[in-house]
Amino acid sequence: MRRPTVSWATMILLVAAVLGGCQGDKENDMDVQQRAEAAAEKNRQHVDDLVERLGGVGAKVVGDDIIDCDPQDPDAGLLHNYTVRFTAPEGAETRLKGEVADALEAEGWTVRRDPDTEREISLRFLRDGTSLGAKLAVHSDGATAGGSSGCVR
Repeated sequence: MRRPTVSWATMILLVAAVLGGCQGDKENDMDVQQRAEAAAEKNRQHVDDLVERLGGVGAKVVGDDIIDCDPQDPDAGLLHNYTVRFTAPEGAETRLKGEVADALEAEGWTVRRDPDTEREISLRFLRDGTSLGAKLAVHSDGATAGGSSGCVR
């Protein structure tokens, strides 16, 4: 008679462990979502700060999304993308290529200077898996700034 009691006890422990494991996965998912939200807040701050450094006005959010890092793998983590359009004042190009790039580089960002085109001036900044950038139109005062949090796991 003792043997069935041990088997039932073993099964109860096994079921509890499996259910506990499922609960742990949900908790990990919540942690990933919470970490992604925290990264999103930092990402928004970086982009908004870049617009402010450029003297941009009339900023309008055109993208603010947390998405899967890899749509084929839901466990790959989450990524935040944030984009704003704004009006850049005269001299923003000089400021972006000079004092803004220099300041961000001093703060630990790697500066990537894209080749100027007839249409736009573009610089990107990279640090700790995150990216930040600005594009200024050459023949108008239109501009865009955006950033990505990098994949949060």
